[in-house]
Amino acid sequence: MTAEDARREFLSETRFGTENTYDPVLLQFLKLSSESFAGFRDDPGKELTTGKLRLALDALSQIPLIDTEATNAVGVELGERALNEVLGQNKTWLYRALESITQETTLQKITLRLLQAQLPLYAQILQGPLEYGRDIVVVLEEGGNRILRMYQLKCGDISTTVWRTVKSQMEEMFQVPLSEFQFTGSVQARQRFLLANGHAGQYVEPAMDGWFKEQKEDHQRDLKFIHLDAIVTWILEYRLINEFKAALAEQGIKIVY
Repeated sequence: MTAEDARREFLSETRFGTENTYDPVLLQFLKLSSESFAGFRDDPGKELTTGKLRLALDALSQIPLIDTEATNAVGVELGERALNEVLGQNKTWLYRALESITQETTLQKITLRLLQAQLPLYAQILQGPLEYGRDIVVVLEEGGNRILRMYQLKCGDISTTVWRTVKSQMEEMFQVPLSEFQFTGSVQARQRFLLANGHAGQYVEPAMDGWFKEQKEDHQRDLKFIHLDAIVTWILEYRLINEFKAALAEQGIKIVY
């Protein structure tokens, strides 16, 4: 929701409700924020001289229920949004952040956090000789059905050499049963994914394409390849940017905008 949307909704609600002592102050905050964002979008050079964003925060600080820490947090968010208005929505940092991950264990931990943001019934990283190609296992409930999703993760582009190893690991997913002890009930569907923060190399792509088609057509196995661009789309479509930022910070990865 934009500042202008919030202002309109606030006016709509207060028109039919009981006015609070601090409603005019809150309205002033929303009004100044909305005007400031419009200014940064239309004429950023001029808007920098008005100080409306600072005045909006000063108005917010007058409300006793909102402490200094909360006001500062809002200030950081408003500053980032104002910068986005000036520069446009910068999404290439998502690619840079993902491409900077070179350790599979780090990629696993970040992917787990993104999956946990969807509130699964169960989500765990499996490590060691008993993982059988399953780096992460997740159980979700969709449409009343429990779906088991198993992920094999790789860093960087998939080369012919890497694919030989990955193919063997993926096949182990089918060959070795997975205990349902922690699933809080049986699953109705099983899906398997190969996730990489890169792409399939041009020389190995035909082999991968053929193998994935064979699994689907001959064995009716649900398999998908999630490459770098698909990960970015997933983060944006499911609104996981905040979770992604938190996961990067947890792993000590600095975002470069």
